[in-house]
Amino acid sequence: MAEHQKSKLVRVTTFLLFGFLVLSFGLWGIGDIFRGGGHTQVVATVGDQEITRQSYDRALEQEIRATQESVGTRLSREQLMALNVPQRALAPLIQQALLTQLAADRGLVVSEAQLLKAIAREPSFQVNGTFSKEAYQQALRNANMSEGQFLALLSLDVARESMFDPLTEAVAIPDPTARLLFGYLAETRTAQFVVVDAAGITDLPAASEEELKQTYQDYAAQFQAPEYRAVTLLHLSAKDFYGEVTVSEDEARQRYEATKDSFDQPEKRGLRQIVYDDQASAEAALAELATGKTLDEVAAEKGTSVAEIAPQTQKQLGAVLPGLADAAFGLPADERYGVAETLLGWHLFEVASIEPPKTSSFEEVKDKVTQQLRDERANETLSSIAAQMTEEFNTGATLDEVSQKLSFPLTKIEAIDREGKDRSGNYIDGLPSPPQLLPLLFEGNDTGVDSLLNQAQDGSYFAYRVDSITPPAPRPYEEVADQVKTLWERLARDRLAKEKAEALAKEIGDKSKTLDQIATENGWTVETSKPMTRFAAKPDETPSPSLPAKLFAAQVGDAVTASADEGTVLAVLTEVTQVKADDDAERFGNLQASYRRALSAEMGQQMTLALQQEYPVEINQKALDESLAGY
Repeated sequence: MAEHQKSKLVRVTTFLLFGFLVLSFGLWGIGDIFRGGGHTQVVATVGDQEITRQSYDRALEQEIRATQESVGTRLSREQLMALNVPQRALAPLIQQALLTQLAADRGLVVSEAQLLKAIAREPSFQVNGTFSKEAYQQALRNANMSEGQFLALLSLDVARESMFDPLTEAVAIPDPTARLLFGYLAETRTAQFVVVDAAGITDLPAASEEELKQTYQDYAAQFQAPEYRAVTLLHLSAKDFYGEVTVSEDEARQRYEATKDSFDQPEKRGLRQIVYDDQASAEAALAELATGKTLDEVAAEKGTSVAEIAPQTQKQLGAVLPGLADAAFGLPADERYGVAETLLGWHLFEVASIEPPKTSSFEEVKDKVTQQLRDERANETLSSIAAQMTEEFNTGATLDEVSQKLSFPLTKIEAIDREGKDRSGNYIDGLPSPPQLLPLLFEGNDTGVDSLLNQAQDGSYFAYRVDSITPPAPRPYEEVADQVKTLWERLARDRLAKEKAEALAKEIGDKSKTLDQIATENGWTVETSKPMTRFAAKPDETPSPSLPAKLFAAQVGDAVTASADEGTVLAVLTEVTQVKADDDAERFGNLQASYRRALSAEMGQQMTLALQQEYPVEINQKALDESLAGY
């Protein structure tokens, strides 16, 4: 039990040290412990509990950071929404509030003596094995938290877990079962193999017309034409009016003089960096640089490599990592290294290069200034014409009447699919903002109805009419005959490769030939697989996803075949490795812990669902949207 109580405290002190609370099995979220004066916006209510905008913002930042680190790139707001990041950030907070409400209703209280005893046992607050008040207070200062706030947070955590612990402590896999399961999962099989390459089979028989048409019927879905729509489109852009506007050199020069600062190139800085999880580690590494070590040497000690950031302006870098940009461009000229915090963590950076600011002359930017003026005047004309068109549409004029009255031609598109392609599979050029237009064209099933004038995301304007709809249907055989033949040949090669591999496997089984002899006769190379578990499926684990199952049904020396992307794998089982729990105590312990976590998480989810029936959950969607708008 002492270890169990200790684990609770570790989770809370992790919050102190890293700025967020990580609770067991992902069930608990971040408490709203930083309550201050004034109005606090609420993003959700659970019974009597309120989830504040402040606590949600912290949880959202954490979830965004974790998601971006997992995918290795910065994500747009739309991508974050598609990955359900806002919902994933809110869910733990709701779960926490449900359990906090239940704890309050049950009157669960944790004494101050219990908390102080737990704090004294926490290793993070100890120096040389003894509780250090200085270390404890420093941790609170780092988290910008008072002792009362910390004790209140810890009290809530312990109270909630006192309800959940009886459930999780009862979750355990019997030792004999765990050992049996471990042996089943840890066993590996190794094989030698060759690949019967389907592409290498060239002596194909000629396909009959009957065989080709049967292939066409069997794989009709591959020759299905999508839904097409015939469309009449009116599209206006600023480029349509370039011929009507002129810009003199004097006008361009006047614009340059009025806005010359905007053509100057600001200073650029190129950076090299290492990212740490916490401030202390980053600053410790910075101190090592002061002793004469290089950034590469510090990175090597960390077991990582230095990342390069190409030269950028402060504005460019600030659009992605504002904290890093401020620190890098605020560094004094005689300093090379610094530390900065961003969503990605703590950056130890080196200013590797500096490109000084540059002033541009009129001659250097003349063409750019002229184009700016041309664009402005063309857009003014475009806006004027668009206003006239809108007025005509509002009075009931049809698309054809507006086109004729204002002398702008209509474009007839015979067939367009949902991806913007024609019947030949080619993208149709000149469409106004396809991501915006295409959903509108396929929004309903009405035909002959004129739209109003829409402004595209690129600033142009468009109106449209769906004239007819052609539903999805198989393409005529004559139209796809070449594709059918190509498919038949690929299938025939795959079939012959499989038949050849199976025949060779039979020869190995009859002891008439060995795999090495077969490889020599066919000019193949025998390879040795990695040890495969029963469920190996990735390309770096097995030459074929279906091979492990066949090997685990075989005996050493047996030959098996398995389909692969390039043909058929012919493999001979060479080694069976059985692993007992006592042989790998760490993996066995991980299996038991993983099983316990999975069952505990499931029980926690069921508990949460039950509590939601008792305590209503109300969400302020507007507040959630405002939080995400900052990314």
